[in-house]
Amino acid sequence: MPRLPSMSKRCGSPSASGRCSIALKDGRLLTRGTPDQIMQGDVLKGIFGVEMGVFAHPVTGQPIGYVQ
Repeated sequence: MPRLPSMSKRCGSPSASGRCSIALKDGRLLTRGTPDQIMQGDVLKGIFGVEMGVFAHPVTGQPIGYVQ
């Protein structure tokens, strides 16, 4: 498995400013991607095992996940 710094370099695109999010469970990588890729209902369901929704914070626009 590649080290996390090298994964983050491959994760982002120029438009994502190189930001990368990862999800780990029991020490194993579940998924990686930009914050916008991770903060999707179906991806969050795969991580947490429950139905999830996402909405934009009214001031910052950052995605916020919630249990449905």
